[in-house]
Amino acid sequence: GGTTAFMKHTNSYLVRHTVVDLPQHARDLYKVDMKQWAEPDVGHLCELMRYIFTHKNEAVLMGRAARRDIVANFSQDAVAALMLTRLRAIEADIRHKRDFNITYRPFRH
Repeated sequence: GGTTAFMKHTNSYLVRHTVVDLPQHARDLYKVDMKQWAEPDVGHLCELMRYIFTHKNEAVLMGRAARRDIVANFSQDAVAALMLTRLRAIEADIRHKRDFNITYRPFRH
């Protein structure tokens, strides 16, 4: 989830990280329920920044790949197509249950 939904080795310079427990004060500050987050390796980040600075042409190509992937998978049209597919599946499921007179009954303990 998060940024890794769209950031891949083929379109991004991914920073190494360590998964750490998120202190309660940080959960309160950022208003999140998660218990852990990824703590970036600052040294690796600096290495990547130096690499990008000295390999600008490659960085431009990586940026183009990132744009291409975002447009293909996360543009309004792409997300709308995913939503439409899911809504059609839900509609088909509802029709199937109606046609066979299946009702939902809540599970009780």
